[in-house]
Amino acid sequence: MSKNDSDVPSTEALLFMAAHDLKAPLRTMHGFAEALKEDYAPVLDDAAREYISYIAKGATDMRAIIDGMLDFARLGEDGVVFENVDLGEVIAGVQAELRGALQTAGADVQVVANLPSLVTDAKILAALVHRVLMNAITFRAEKQSPHIIIDIAESDATVVITITDDGIGLPQDQWDRVFQPFVRLKTGPAYTGAGLGLTTVKKAAALLGGSVVLESKLDQGAVVTVTLPRNSL
Repeated sequence: MSKNDSDVPSTEALLFMAAHDLKAPLRTMHGFAEALKEDYAPVLDDAAREYISYIAKGATDMRAIIDGMLDFARLGEDGVVFENVDLGEVIAGVQAELRGALQTAGADVQVVANLPSLVTDAKILAALVHRVLMNAITFRAEKQSPHIIIDIAESDATVVITITDDGIGLPQDQWDRVFQPFVRLKTGPAYTGAGLGLTTVKKAAALLGGSVVLESKLDQGAVVTVTLPRNSL
């Protein structure tokens, strides 16, 4: 007997269960690494302390990956609440939330004035902007502070949000792949994550009745364009 489709967990449900189950052992690993560093530092040599720092960093990076999985899985789980939303307030809120990450990266974020209002879900829209900005920060050019521009084009029917960065970019044949889950086109210590950043952006745009496209050139940055209905009611 085959299971009904309703009996098969969704991708979001599977991700949530996996991420949730990973949190407990991760906390244990990080906790004991910190305990070793604090309680036994005087009797450890430099190599041992360096190894402990690698363990702690690995745990921190893993936590970021798990958080990304949970963000993707939870997005829209409470439904979509459409209301009149001030886009300027949403973007300012995301910038405040990311203040530490933006300052660490030395990022300069330029936002056009007179941002419009639209009928949408403020929480989902904030998650979308958050992920695009984090993507721009993470994939910045080496030894260069990122410059990010948030621009708007509007009509009676739509609001188009364009977020441009001057990061490492990617070739045209990879534009569509970055929206697929768990696709990581760049790896290494500086590029952490589960490969769900732009996948989350795509999901958020779809929940809001909109769409997202990416254009980029290798070593010349990227442009993420999100088109949303002005009134989703």
